[in-house]
Amino acid sequence: MRFYYFLTLGLGSLPLFVNARQDDSVDHDDDPDDSHSSGIPGGDIGYEECSKYSTPEVTNVPYPGDCSKYIKCDFGFGLVFTGISTVHICDAPLHFSPVIQTCVWPENAGCESD
Repeated sequence: MRFYYFLTLGLGSLPLFVNARQDDSVDHDDDPDDSHSSGIPGGDIGYEECSKYSTPEVTNVPYPGDCSKYIKCDFGFGLVFTGISTVHICDAPLHFSPVIQTCVWPENAGCESD
């Protein structure tokens, strides 16, 4: 199920963001390599890291101790951290680069904590 939020301006509406919930009727165990494609809940570590390092401009922060993971921090309408985060895993052999906030080749990521 998807929820759509719209910002109405004068003559039309603009989609602001989409929040998708996982459909429990779909079997998500078919492809084990795809199990983290939409992220897993960040929990306490996500909350701690996002509270320390994220800003409205920096929404992806490194996962402590693992170069292949990063935490996506959710910002609400007030541009403050909502307390919600998800952990994402880069495709092998890529590492997360905090400078450009995406997965890159290990030699370009600048991470040494594997």
